[in-house]
Amino acid sequence: METFGENGLRHFLCCMKVQYCKEFLRFLCSSEVMHELKSEWIHVYDESFVDKFLIEPLVRWTPVFIAFRKSLESEKSTFDHKKTTEVQPFRLTQPKPRSIPIPDIRIPFQIPKMHKMRDPPLSTYNQPPEISLLLMEKNKNRHQIEKLKIQSDRLKPRCADIIYGDEKITNNQNECDFKDDSTVNIEDTSNNKSMMNPSVKLESQRTSSNKRDYLSVLNKTAVVNTNAVSILREWKLYSDREREQRQKLCELESGAFTNAAYNSWKQEEEMKIKLNQLKQMERNRLNVMISHEASSTAKFDLCCKRKIAANKLRNEKRAKLLEFLNKKKLQQDKVNKVAKEVASSHENAKIAKKKLMEEKKKSASEILKESKQLLDEAVIKAQEEKRMKKELIRQIQAEELSAIMTKSRNIKQIDLTNTPGHGLLNEMSIIELRERLNQLKINKQRELEEKRDAIINDKEQKTKVLLELLTRIGKHRSVKTIAAARKMVNNGEDTLINNCKVTKEEIYKNDPSLQQMLDYLSKQKEERQRYAKSDQSKKFGKYVNKGVKNKENESLKTFWDELERQREQRSCIETEATHHPSEHLITSLTA
Repeated sequence: METFGENGLRHFLCCMKVQYCKEFLRFLCSSEVMHELKSEWIHVYDESFVDKFLIEPLVRWTPVFIAFRKSLESEKSTFDHKKTTEVQPFRLTQPKPRSIPIPDIRIPFQIPKMHKMRDPPLSTYNQPPEISLLLMEKNKNRHQIEKLKIQSDRLKPRCADIIYGDEKITNNQNECDFKDDSTVNIEDTSNNKSMMNPSVKLESQRTSSNKRDYLSVLNKTAVVNTNAVSILREWKLYSDREREQRQKLCELESGAFTNAAYNSWKQEEEMKIKLNQLKQMERNRLNVMISHEASSTAKFDLCCKRKIAANKLRNEKRAKLLEFLNKKKLQQDKVNKVAKEVASSHENAKIAKKKLMEEKKKSASEILKESKQLLDEAVIKAQEEKRMKKELIRQIQAEELSAIMTKSRNIKQIDLTNTPGHGLLNEMSIIELRERLNQLKINKQRELEEKRDAIINDKEQKTKVLLELLTRIGKHRSVKTIAAARKMVNNGEDTLINNCKVTKEEIYKNDPSLQQMLDYLSKQKEERQRYAKSDQSKKFGKYVNKGVKNKENESLKTFWDELERQREQRSCIETEATHHPSEHLITSLTA
């Protein structure tokens, strides 16, 4: 108060809320508070210092504080009370429709009334009837093929049946139930099985689960770490094959023959069906491409019309935005002026607060110094007391140890060769006990060495047997590889025919309708490209051409990939194959 005076106090109180100022002045003016402060300060400072430098200034300035308090009570308080929430009844009324906002700007012409928009056609939500008709035709064709397949299986000769390794032959030797080749393995049967159409599933062609498991085990040729069990299993497999091969040779001597002629006829019939299916798929693809070209031309026209309407709307929006921005700038300038004035008043208040804080820090630092001195004196006294106690404890412990050390120590001598003499059975001295324990250890080591030698001999005998079996298995494998190589040389022409895939030229060769559709599609593409080169299409080409070109490229790339993927899934489901179905697809997609 002595530095700033009444004006400084008035400025300080004006920066605060009225309610806080009243409470602060009431605190300074009350006599009870003064008495309590004096009683507390006396504990820390001298009484003369408290009366002279702390109490007298407050008493001197009390009339000023009272005058400020009365002036503030006369004025109205500016404390913002929070509004209480008023309960309103909840009415379940339907909301009114939103009105169309009317612009503030007066338009010289009337807004035109537009016609009602046409509802979307039902074809957008419903499935076209062509799809259901195609499904009906597909199911009918499937049933017809199944019937024809059952009839062909009934009429085919018994020699065309597939004979597996585990199947026992019960018919006579004169019947035509056997195979012709001695080198035909189970792998040939799996190849013949894959030539059949995977989309047609018949009960007559379904094999039992036991036979399929047997085939999957034989077809697996992955490398495995060999142990005794795997070697024995493999030898059992080769021994079974030897037995089957002997049976086949006996059957061939009696007059059996193979199903090669039937399989060749079957392949030709299946390839005809495949070509017809591919032609139908190509026809559907061309129809889709033609419809895409027609939709692209319609999109070009729509984009041109919408662009013209959008330009008009943009010009109108720009004019309205410029007017709105000019008004907003004027308002912003006024707000900035007011904000600068308020900021200058806040800065003056902050300077006054900083000065008060500095004075408070100085007084607090002096108080802390005095309190630290008192604490240091108390710590020194406590340390001296602890040191005296430790010295007394050490003297007491030294006296106790001296008394213990003076006592006599009776050391007994023990003879290890004498017995304890308790009168019990099997009493023995410590030396005798040690010798007996050593003998027991030596006997246990002998028994362990004998067992180890017996185990080593057994292992050597087992390894000899396994080595003999491995040599035999190696001979079988070498014979198998030589037979496979000969078979590949003999059947080289068949593999070349089976591996060749169908090309588009063969599909379009004998079907003039597909060629006509291709010509029509090329004409539509040329018309669209000419339209794209014109001035109108150059402006709006980026909105339409990109989508059409991407669709064309994607359809051309993914057409053949999707066809192969569908066939792989069908073959896996119907054959229950454990390996990759690419072996089946090579034969199914042949020319």
